[in-house]
Amino acid sequence: MKPNWNRILSALLAVSYLLTAIMGGGPETGLKAALFLPLPPACIWFSDAKGGYLGPTSRGVITGATPGLVVCLGGWLLLLLPIMIAIISALAA
Repeated sequence: MKPNWNRILSALLAVSYLLTAIMGGGPETGLKAALFLPLPPACIWFSDAKGGYLGPTSRGVITGATPGLVVCLGGWLLLLLPIMIAIISALAA
Protein backbone atom coordinates (compact mmCIF):
# COMPACT_ATOMS: atom_id res chain seq x y z
CA MET A 1 0.00 0.00 0.00
CA LYS A 2 1.30 3.43 -0.97
CA PRO A 3 1.84 5.76 2.03
CA ASN A 4 -0.38 8.81 2.15
CA TRP A 5 2.00 11.61 3.14
CA ASN A 6 -0.82 13.99 4.00
CA ARG A 7 -2.06 11.55 6.63
CA ILE A 8 1.37 10.71 8.01
CA LEU A 9 2.59 14.31 8.30
CA SER A 10 -0.69 15.65 9.71
CA ALA A 11 -0.79 12.89 12.34
CA LEU A 12 2.82 13.54 13.36
CA LEU A 13 2.19 17.27 13.59
CA ALA A 14 -1.00 16.80 15.62
CA VAL A 15 0.75 14.44 18.06
CA SER A 16 3.66 16.87 18.40
CA TYR A 17 1.20 19.70 19.17
CA LEU A 18 -0.46 17.58 21.84
CA LEU A 19 2.83 16.54 23.45
CA THR A 20 4.15 20.11 23.35
CA ALA A 21 0.97 21.41 24.95
CA ILE A 22 1.08 18.82 27.74
CA MET A 23 4.79 19.28 28.46
CA GLY A 24 4.75 23.06 28.14
CA GLY A 25 1.45 23.97 29.73
CA GLY A 26 0.26 20.99 31.71
CA PRO A 27 -2.89 18.89 31.52
CA GLU A 28 -5.31 21.80 31.08
CA THR A 29 -3.42 23.11 28.05
CA GLY A 30 -3.17 19.55 26.73
CA LEU A 31 -6.94 19.19 27.02
CA LYS A 32 -7.48 22.43 25.11
CA ALA A 33 -5.13 21.20 22.37
CA ALA A 34 -6.89 17.83 22.30
CA LEU A 35 -10.22 19.58 21.73
CA PHE A 36 -8.77 21.59 18.80
CA LEU A 37 -6.85 18.78 17.13
CA PRO A 38 -9.50 16.42 15.67
CA LEU A 39 -10.90 18.83 13.06
CA PRO A 40 -7.82 19.69 10.95
CA PRO A 41 -6.62 16.09 10.46
CA ALA A 42 -10.21 15.01 9.73
CA CYS A 43 -10.37 17.63 6.96
CA ILE A 44 -7.03 16.39 5.60
CA TRP A 45 -7.73 12.66 5.92
CA PHE A 46 -11.34 12.64 4.72
CA SER A 47 -11.35 15.69 2.44
CA ASP A 48 -13.42 14.13 -0.34
CA ALA A 49 -16.08 12.84 2.05
CA LYS A 50 -16.27 16.12 3.98
CA GLY A 51 -16.34 18.13 0.76
CA GLY A 52 -19.16 16.03 -0.62
CA TYR A 53 -21.49 16.77 2.30
CA LEU A 54 -24.74 18.43 1.29
CA GLY A 55 -27.41 19.36 3.77
CA PRO A 56 -28.18 21.39 6.87
CA THR A 57 -25.57 22.94 9.14
CA SER A 58 -25.77 25.26 12.10
CA ARG A 59 -25.32 28.24 9.74
CA GLY A 60 -27.66 27.27 6.94
CA VAL A 61 -27.75 24.68 4.19
CA ILE A 62 -24.88 23.48 2.01
CA THR A 63 -26.24 23.16 -1.52
CA GLY A 64 -23.08 22.38 -3.48
CA ALA A 65 -20.10 20.08 -3.01
CA THR A 66 -16.71 21.53 -2.09
CA PRO A 67 -13.71 20.07 -3.94
CA GLY A 68 -11.71 17.70 -1.74
CA LEU A 69 -8.50 19.61 -2.46
CA VAL A 70 -10.00 22.80 -1.01
CA VAL A 71 -11.08 20.97 2.16
CA CYS A 72 -7.60 19.39 2.45
CA LEU A 73 -5.89 22.77 2.05
CA GLY A 74 -8.24 24.28 4.65
CA GLY A 75 -7.30 21.48 7.04
CA TRP A 76 -3.60 22.18 6.50
CA LEU A 77 -4.19 25.88 7.06
CA LEU A 78 -5.90 25.15 10.37
CA LEU A 79 -3.21 22.66 11.39
CA LEU A 80 -0.37 25.06 10.57
CA LEU A 81 -2.07 28.09 12.15
CA PRO A 82 -0.37 27.70 15.57
CA ILE A 83 3.05 27.59 13.88
CA MET A 84 2.22 30.66 11.80
CA ILE A 85 1.07 32.51 14.92
CA ALA A 86 4.28 31.56 16.75
CA ILE A 87 6.44 32.78 13.86
CA ILE A 88 4.57 36.07 13.59
CA SER A 89 4.76 36.57 17.36
CA ALA A 90 8.50 35.88 17.34
CA LEU A 91 9.08 38.32 14.49
CA ALA A 92 6.97 41.01 16.14
CA ALA A 93 8.87 40.81 19.43
